[in-house]
Amino acid sequence: MVCPCRDCRNLCHQSVEEIVEHLVIRGMDKKYKTSCWSIHGEKRASTEDSGRRHETEAFDLFKTAFSMDEGEPNQTNGDEALEANDDEAVEETQFRKKLREAETPLYSDCIKYTKVSAIMGLYRFKVKSGVSENYFDQLLDLIKDMLPEDNVLPKSLAAIKKFLKIFGFGYESIHACKNDCILYRKEFEKLDSCPRCKVSRWEKDKHSNEIKVGIPTKVLRYFPIKDRFRRMFRSNKMAEDLRWHYTNGTEDGTMRHPVDSISWAQVNAK
Repeated sequence: MVCPCRDCRNLCHQSVEEIVEHLVIRGMDKKYKTSCWSIHGEKRASTEDSGRRHETEAFDLFKTAFSMDEGEPNQTNGDEALEANDDEAVEETQFRKKLREAETPLYSDCIKYTKVSAIMGLYRFKVKSGVSENYFDQLLDLIKDMLPEDNVLPKSLAAIKKFLKIFGFGYESIHACKNDCILYRKEFEKLDSCPRCKVSRWEKDKHSNEIKVGIPTKVLRYFPIKDRFRRMFRSNKMAEDLRWHYTNGTEDGTMRHPVDSISWAQVNAK
């Protein structure tokens, strides 16, 4: 099993005899000693109420604290700070409201599927089968008609995408040059052709060769990292795992993991 001594720190496997010897001579890793022995079978104790625990399980279902930069504090006045806090509070309230909505049964007597599990199952089917959006919308309409009237299944793929975007599963579509010269954003956002290769931003009709303004030749789909981190840090267990490199650094200057290296510290400093 993994050895919990102060040198091994649950990173390497040892025999039981070696573990006993390590613990007697070196002592227990202090950070592991004061926390739950989750690596050796102990279950994490929960001090949250059942409602909060239910929310945490839902967060973990999506598998993925607002990120703050470590540096000089923002130079904002009191009113701006209060306004920012109010916006975050409203956003958090809306998120939790949508989360409770996601965990509602698919219909009143349904015990097997919630709204989110049904959506994820159907969306997985759509992606793996390659069904077109038109046919998938028809399938959703048919299934919704088969279910009891009080069902909460969305009526279209657009509604599903809008629902998933609330939980950080959305993406931003950014137009790109056909030859990968630029992205049409920032100073290039309003251009109709690439300033480098002069190729049009828009598609051309195959028959008439006319430019179809509004239909880009190439699109980059960008998945923002901020929303993903925000969702992941909402889970207590996942947040603890994500902070492992910060909370398990060496205390005596001995390098036992790359996190203890000078290079790691230099990257953090930058």
